[in-house]
Amino acid sequence: MAENRVWGDVAPDAIITESWGWFTMLSRPAIDKLQAIERRYDELTEAMSVPDVASNPQRLQEIGRERSGIEETVSAFRELNVVER
Repeated sequence: MAENRVWGDVAPDAIITESWGWFTMLSRPAIDKLQAIERRYDELTEAMSVPDVASNPQRLQEIGRERSGIEETVSAFRELNVVER
């Protein structure tokens, strides 16, 4: 059996997509983790509009820091999802 020189060993549950000539490979656990991060981002975004949080500068700052820490990851994951569709 010929070896796949491009991919080598690929996990059977890997998801491979192509966009702009680049290939992206994500395993199911990686996708699950990214989806969890995305859900947390959405929760934090929603929490920022809750009156009790919005009126508490310290809590708002804490939430804002956590949200900004995952914003780039979520943005890239969402972009990948758009490209896949």
